Amino acid sequence: MNNHSKIAPLFGKVQKMVQLYEEHEKREKDIFIAVARQYGIKNLSGDLTISETHVIEQIGNHETISVTRLAEKMGMTKDAITKISAKLLDRGWIEKFAMSGNRKEVQFRLTPEGRVVYEVHEQYHLYAEKFFQEFINKYTDAEFEFIDRLIGDITQAIENSMAAMGTIVKK
Repeated sequence: MNNHSKIAPLFGKVQKMVQLYEEHEKREKDIFIAVARQYGIKNLSGDLTISETHVIEQIGNHETISVTRLAEKMGMTKDAITKISAKLLDRGWIEKFAMSGNRKEVQFRLTPEGRVVYEVHEQYHLYAEKFFQEFINKYTDAEFEFIDRLIGDITQAIENSMAAMGTIVKK
């Protein structure tokens, strides 16, 4: 397709969608913080990141988990997990310990307050999944297959673009 008269309006819709997603993400974070405060969670602020909540989620999905396993599950480096976990330790939401027999491998588990953060996050996930399911169910199987392919292609294009961005700036 090389028809600029069709591509430009579609690109505008994509820009609008990205803008709305950013607004939605901010509102989602504000609601998460408000609900968590209702449950008595302390050490909450606007600097809470999606990565921090997803680390909480992964630790909560396991009774204990190592830095290495956490990095693998999240597709992040061990350094990134170490930085995020330091913030979560400061907030009092996780604790670290070493398993007997392997003092080198650090393990994490949720504190009681971290467990509440996990539960609040899980409740939101249930809401979001239900909303998405109701939305996506209006499409036929063929449309669903196309949407799946399109989202996969967009994700790959964004990953490729991000990789190429590193080559733009000369060192």
